[in-house]
Amino acid sequence: MYCRKCGENLHPDAKFCPSCGLAAEARREIAGPPVPGNGGDPVSGGGPVVGGGEAIWNPNAASGWSFLFTPAFGSYLHALNWRALGDEEKADKAMMWFYASVALLIGYVLAVLFFLFKTGNPKAGEFAGRLMPLPYFIAWYFLSARDQAKYVKSRFGENYPRKAWGKPLMIAVASVLGYWVLAFGVGMAYGVIMAIA
Repeated sequence: MYCRKCGENLHPDAKFCPSCGLAAEARREIAGPPVPGNGGDPVSGGGPVVGGGEAIWNPNAASGWSFLFTPAFGSYLHALNWRALGDEEKADKAMMWFYASVALLIGYVLAVLFFLFKTGNPKAGEFAGRLMPLPYFIAWYFLSARDQAKYVKSRFGENYPRKAWGKPLMIAVASVLGYWVLAFGVGMAYGVIMAIA
């Protein structure tokens, strides 16, 4: 057997190609090594698996983490996954969800500030802001995120090269902390302004 991506001769019990790391599920038995210049697929002559064997983030896990970190987290990772999978159109659509998610977060802060300065009571803005995230998350999941999870499962099953979660989770935690520090700073500034006035 030979690797679909790089043509390395594989041991029958190998789970991954020792040369390029492609999952064993993505290989196929063939009579000989791949023909150079056929796009990396010795069987069909098609393109390489997972956009050239690139690792992707588990789309289901990205959706799950998005419940905690908002769909901005998952939609951005899904956009990177679609690029790795070679689908720029779906990557662009995922980025639109990312921008919409960021706009929603900004809108939440603006709603709180609006009610704070108009009524002196930020609770109405907080209440309105808390009603939006769950319906938005559900809409994002069913209109965008689920498609990638289904695609990856149907095309690759459970065995595909995966990216580690350390860096995106650290960035997400830092972003959430920064968001709350900013909100706290705005609240403190408002308190000082009200005390002076």
